[in-house]
Amino acid sequence: MTVTSEGQQIVSDAGLLPVRQWDRELGILAEAARRLPDPRSQLFVTHSAERIPTQQVY
Repeated sequence: MTVTSEGQQIVSDAGLLPVRQWDRELGILAEAARRLPDPRSQLFVTHSAERIPTQQVY
């Protein structure tokens, strides 16, 4: 077996793009974020509770 690279861009997360769009339409992560308690002090919050799991998943 020989493996070569022709310099073409390889993307490892292309399969998640349709899943992310599906999640945006259904709001699964947004709903989960609303239901989970956020123990952070709101005075120091920069990123919303919804944004953090979205970044971790996608």
